Amino acid sequence: MKTKAICCVFNRPDFLDYQIRSLKKFIAGELVISVAYDTRDERYYEDFKKVCDEHDVELHLHLSEPGGSPSFYHAQTAKWAYENLIKGGDDCIAIFLDHDMFLIDDFNPTEEMSSNDVMGCLQSREDINYIWPGLFFCKKSSVEDIEFDFFPQTVDGQMLDTGGGTYKLLRAGLKYEDTGVEYPEDYKGIDLQDDELTGGYGFELHCDGKFLHFRNACAWHNGFKVDSQRKTDVLFQMLSDLIDDKDKSYLEVVVARYNEDLRWSSKYKNYLTVYNKGDDEIEGSIRLENVGREAHTYLHHIVNNYDNLADYTMFLQGEPIDPHSPKLYGYLNYILYSNEQIPDFFWVSNRIVEGDFNYEREPYHKVFPNLRYAFEKIFDAEPPENLKAFRFGAGAQFCLSRDQIRKRSKEFYQNILDIFEHNPEEPDELAVKLLGNSGVKTDFCPQNPEMAYQMERLWGFVFTYELEE
Repeated sequence: MKTKAICCVFNRPDFLDYQIRSLKKFIAGELVISVAYDTRDERYYEDFKKVCDEHDVELHLHLSEPGGSPSFYHAQTAKWAYENLIKGGDDCIAIFLDHDMFLIDDFNPTEEMSSNDVMGCLQSREDINYIWPGLFFCKKSSVEDIEFDFFPQTVDGQMLDTGGGTYKLLRAGLKYEDTGVEYPEDYKGIDLQDDELTGGYGFELHCDGKFLHFRNACAWHNGFKVDSQRKTDVLFQMLSDLIDDKDKSYLEVVVARYNEDLRWSSKYKNYLTVYNKGDDEIEGSIRLENVGREAHTYLHHIVNNYDNLADYTMFLQGEPIDPHSPKLYGYLNYILYSNEQIPDFFWVSNRIVEGDFNYEREPYHKVFPNLRYAFEKIFDAEPPENLKAFRFGAGAQFCLSRDQIRKRSKEFYQNILDIFEHNPEEPDELAVKLLGNSGVKTDFCPQNPEMAYQMERLWGFVFTYELEE
């Protein structure tokens, strides 16, 4: 059954990236994440939106009625999210999370809820039980006919805090489980209950230690003036240790740079290999001669790392996002943090173009007429007669597995690289046809050769097309 996770956020956009990544890493099965932003002034909207866009997660703005308590605001947002994002939709397991609740271990909602209709951190007032919405699970089909909300309220003379309205679910005879709460003592020698660190709100663990609760992230007790940097640093240290376990041996992001600004890559610097053909120096980059555009860079990397490739390699230009791959961050996060099987080859380019060997489908590229010749030089064969059309990603940006690259020999890639590095004393047929640039009327133009444009069309053949023997 599909899991829908609702992250109720308020004033800590710095937490959201970790929360989303923790869910994507540890939840088993199909997962849909939505973020419900509770606000009166939209102060953090752009910050939350940036994180959501990077993770391809929907952000929903909820303008709470002013003048209430923190519990009132929390309840408003949770109720709104239930009514608008869960109720009326497909059957699912719904999970409501406060903005400082992080999943830190493998969790299968279908298995966990197999014998329950509702789960969460049980609160009790004498004989009245209810569940706090900071960690609340329910089967939509089990609760949809029972009227409930998350507001504080008085029942039988007892004041119930946030989530109070869920007492109706428990009194209706639904099967439920208390996920419990524990108080971890230390992490790598750090006292997680030290008042000087926590401000009196020590870390909590829920659901057999699978969820970590920061507590009091929004600083409701002092007018929402967040001042918890030391505690926050400890949290991020723990989460990084638990979540960020994939390194460059798993994903290597190969960037073919000329003079582009690389600030877009800062968040993924641990996975980056930059080949620099530009005028300035880039710390940690690998200097290459300025020939062959991005295709030459990609081939250089494959040939020189053939026996030591990462599990997955993503090949990108120096400015990959605009216009070719506006969803780049989503692809990177998908590879790093999803629980899904990654395809052996896929285009990162957003625009997929249909081409052919006669330029009928893309006549604007007739200025580079030697596609058939390039195909023959790469594959030592003519394009098959029955192959009328093919598709490719504009901008030549893609990701593929080590095994997919190695379906062809190192010598195969070396042959293509040799074409780019071909430098005769006098231009011969290969130099004129593939290393010239008829668009600028130059017979030999190795910095910007026709072959680079042909490779943009032929990468799919290189990695996925099998020629008949």
